[in-house]
Amino acid sequence: MTYKCKYFDIRELVSPSVYEAKGDRCWRWFDPVALQGLDKLRDRFGPLTINNWHLEGDRDGSGFHFAGEEKRSEFSGHRQWGSFDILPSKLSPKQMRIALLGYEPTQNGILPTIDGFEEITELEYQINWFHVRFCSNIDGVLVYKP
Repeated sequence: MTYKCKYFDIRELVSPSVYEAKGDRCWRWFDPVALQGLDKLRDRFGPLTINNWHLEGDRDGSGFHFAGEEKRSEFSGHRQWGSFDILPSKLSPKQMRIALLGYEPTQNGILPTIDGFEEITELEYQINWFHVRFCSNIDGVLVYKP
């Protein structure tokens, strides 16, 4: 059975061109671990914005998108249905990272798995959004400055 987020509309998770091509069928390509992780973040931190293009907003490349739409690494989780750039509404992205890790990272490395958020496998730091990648087959959290 396909998992669908409790809190996010599919248009919040994909670019306009992806939605135009596949519509609500996009749910089937996301790893359920990633979608459940988003719901857990929303439960803990309150309202979160990923894409808002469908509400006439300016965010359209913060979830999954086709390869040519955004300048990202070939290995980007955004092209693998598992990474999201999030703007929290109740705290800053830095405060969100500190709440999960206990501090704001200052150097690249691999940290232990986050209790309660074991599916988070990647975080970027010293940026003004909360970049997160979810995956079910990696131990630890890769942190890095983009």
